[in-house]
Amino acid sequence: MTEAKDRLAHARKFNYRKVILVCRESEMLRLNVLMRHEPDLRSWMEAWSIGAIYNMYVSGESFFRYYRNLVEAVYKDKPDLELVV
Repeated sequence: MTEAKDRLAHARKFNYRKVILVCRESEMLRLNVLMRHEPDLRSWMEAWSIGAIYNMYVSGESFFRYYRNLVEAVYKDKPDLELVV
């Protein structure tokens, strides 16, 4: 985690606008402790857990499945019961 934080500090010197650090949920507390002493990095980066990334992926996949059906919507004599909420 310390090495990842140091690499982010290095990337900041190259004017990256914003970065996201993805780590295990068990490492989030340690990252918060490390970031207390890095005010510049704290305002510049975001930390996401692997679980949050997975949930975002699953939600996006579900959204786009329904969205495709909306885009391709045509009248059907028998509605797709899976899409009826």
